[in-house]
Amino acid sequence: MNSRVILALVAAAVVLICIGFLARGVLSETDSLTGMRASPTVGGPVQPSSTPGQDGSGTASDQPDTSPPSTLESGDPSLDGAVWYPPQIDDGYVLVAAADSSSENRERADFAVEGTAHDEINQALERVASLGGGQVKLLEGRYEVGQPIMIRGDGVALVGVNTGNGAGYAEAAIGSQIVPADGFPGGEFLVQATSESYGPLVSLIHVDGAHRAQGIQIEATRPTVTLNVVTQSSDVGIRFAGDTTGKRPYDGFVLFNRVFDGDGIGILHDRNSGDMLIEGNIVFRNGGDGFLSRSASQMYRMNHAYNNDGMGLRLIPGCVRTRLNSNKWEGNALGGVSIEGGSAFTIVGDTFGHNHDRDRSIQAGAHLQIGVAGETETRGVMLTGLTFGKGDDENPNLVHFGSLARDVHVGPVTSQGGSTGQAFRQDPGSEVKFYDSIPDPVVIAESELEQP
Repeated sequence: MNSRVILALVAAAVVLICIGFLARGVLSETDSLTGMRASPTVGGPVQPSSTPGQDGSGTASDQPDTSPPSTLESGDPSLDGAVWYPPQIDDGYVLVAAADSSSENRERADFAVEGTAHDEINQALERVASLGGGQVKLLEGRYEVGQPIMIRGDGVALVGVNTGNGAGYAEAAIGSQIVPADGFPGGEFLVQATSESYGPLVSLIHVDGAHRAQGIQIEATRPTVTLNVVTQSSDVGIRFAGDTTGKRPYDGFVLFNRVFDGDGIGILHDRNSGDMLIEGNIVFRNGGDGFLSRSASQMYRMNHAYNNDGMGLRLIPGCVRTRLNSNKWEGNALGGVSIEGGSAFTIVGDTFGHNHDRDRSIQAGAHLQIGVAGETETRGVMLTGLTFGKGDDENPNLVHFGSLARDVHVGPVTSQGGSTGQAFRQDPGSEVKFYDSIPDPVVIAESELEQP
């Protein structure tokens, strides 16, 4: 065989090899373009389906194939740019529409209310609780309830669209509003998270008691109550309480709620509740105290209580390890803040103003009262960076230290001036030390701390 024949055979072999490689590349590209799946596990990346006729056109659909997946081979280049699809399971998201919701919302809702709404809302809450948690969303409208709304189970959320025009009450509801229907049990709370629930969320709802019902009651562990409006409560706007120290509301968040025009206390932390962040709430025009707490380890930050008939904030025996920071207390008929027992309190950066101007027929106390009321000593208090408005002839004292005040340490404070009386009043028996600069933290022995 001469050299020319050998060269011709080699050339032919090279051509055949090249054609084979090209054919494989074209086939691979064709498979990718026509949507062959890599058959991942559920929740894995998939390519568009190649099954003809799924979109009714007789051609390949661009929707994902729902056929059972097979094992995914790692490193498969055909997965480049694949889309991840989550498992198709019930996601615990339930929509409820009110009787006056729009027709569009009523059509898409899982529950559409016809009369009173408590049955539909409670059934929706039970559904998501049975799934281990989820959200019940109240679409825009007014929900009249003949019985309380009950949140049970773990991880259950009751969420509205928005709070609407809270100042307009039932006559001008725009968001998701819960109101008592005729026959609602007098004095009951409209919305309740029971001690059988864990981690409930109540948000973006206008709860209007119409002076016949109370607002929201939380007995659950680790609750979050945020961005609600509670109005015209027959007594308490929002209440936290637990039956025992082992089964109680703690490690929770009370954030950015508005509570006003109620007949009693705005926000109450009652027995066996504590360890909560209470921030950004606006509480005003209530018939009692703005805030009242008998709970441990609370943090009040950036709240505003004004024009309430009682104190802005009252801390009574049972309170320990409570911190106040950057709050504003003004226009409250009986004074700004009163600490009436307990131990380990810190107040930093709060502002007090005009806490005697709403009803001058009431002989109000000072802006800040420590160890004045009650029969229990108040021990271990740090005050610094406070700002006070002026006093007046009837109520000249900015801060009143009663005979039950012990181990009180006062750093720099600011008065806006104009007081005709003294800035600080100390009763016999009070123990107060003043500093020109911020002192070291007060150290209290654990044995001296009151237990809740």
